[in-house]
Amino acid sequence: MDFNFNLKDKKFWLKVIVAILLIPFVLNMTLFQFNTRFTYQGGDWLSFWGSYLGGFSSGIIALIVALATIREDRKKYSYDMVLKQLPVMVRIKMELEKIINNVDRATTVKNDTEESPLFPEVNESLYMVDVELVDKEKWDSLDKLQDIDLQVKLLELRQFYETFSESLRYDMAANKQDLTWRRKALEQKRKQAVTIMDPIEEYRLGNEIATLGRDIDYHCQIRETCFNALEEGYRNKIEQILKELLSAMNEIQQEKKNFEED
Repeated sequence: MDFNFNLKDKKFWLKVIVAILLIPFVLNMTLFQFNTRFTYQGGDWLSFWGSYLGGFSSGIIALIVALATIREDRKKYSYDMVLKQLPVMVRIKMELEKIINNVDRATTVKNDTEESPLFPEVNESLYMVDVELVDKEKWDSLDKLQDIDLQVKLLELRQFYETFSESLRYDMAANKQDLTWRRKALEQKRKQAVTIMDPIEEYRLGNEIATLGRDIDYHCQIRETCFNALEEGYRNKIEQILKELLSAMNEIQQEKKNFEED
């Protein structure tokens, strides 16, 4: 049940007052102006109806006020829930601006490195970009956003940048050099062994080499995949997500202004 009136509406209260004042007049016209065989003339009957209608009128007014109060409370609760999104959106806005800046910086480093490579004989890019990582505290309250579609886009973006930034900060050149050194060291130990190299030590060294090799391949693949996604339009999508966030923030601020003026 929804009552389309406001407790601050002067027209509503004027109508209530007029209705209350009209009740005695209507009673007077209906009970006294007509005399039929169905009309009872006893004073007790009139007193009963006067008390009954007075209580009925008071009950109706009390019900209307109670329902209006509940409606206003719900409206205030809904407003509070909407308003709580604003601080979260401000923090996410800062993160999106940071992501765009760091993505652009990484793209610049990649392009500059490919134009003037330090190691022309190596196919993989060995550069490292010291980009900022995701600030997890600023994303903790993302579930407070009421726009589920925007929430999903932000979660996907966070996952993208979190993986991408960690790979950009991975020291590819140093780890490749370390991998080469470890492989040579293992070969030398195998050659220098008088009999058979200790299987446990050989397994440990081999496992370290394999793990390091997998890490290098993983980060190379992540870099390639993320840069391809950016070139194919994901960079523009990040800007579009930021615009959607700013638009939602403006709507909340306008709603806040309207609520305070109401």
